[in-house]
Amino acid sequence: MSYAREVTEEEWPLLEQGRSSPRTEALLDELRRGIQEAEPSTDAQGTLTRKHCQS
Repeated sequence: MSYAREVTEEEWPLLEQGRSSPRTEALLDELRRGIQEAEPSTDAQGTLTRKHCQS
């Protein structure tokens, strides 16, 4: 399942109950790792990667 779908279908309903989804957190960690480990092949990709890693 994609991170966006997991957030809207699982995380948001749980947040209404004051809970969170460990699976959503794991997917976010996986997404972050993928971005941080990516090797940009253009200047634009490099800029986007650097901006993401700063936030």
